Amino acid sequence: MNNFYDVLPYLTTIVIAIGGAYLTVKVTMAEMRKDIHHLKEKLKEEVDDKKEIQSKHEEAMKEVRDDVKAIFRTLTKIQVDIAKK
Repeated sequence: MNNFYDVLPYLTTIVIAIGGAYLTVKVTMAEMRKDIHHLKEKLKEEVDDKKEIQSKHEEAMKEVRDDVKAIFRTLTKIQVDIAKK
């Protein structure tokens, strides 16, 4: 019986250490899940922003191409008019 009381503080320390380690791991995993969720949201926002910017760029480039085509049509028409004179 006396031997049990000698070992009791060690057992208590081990149980508390295991409980503390378990709690630390649980809290760390919860924080990591929260961070991963935040990063996924941030990545989705960045991808959506990039797609929006790319779409606007494509629209602007289409407008520029149309303007260049109109300029060349006008130049061609001027050349034809000059050639007729």
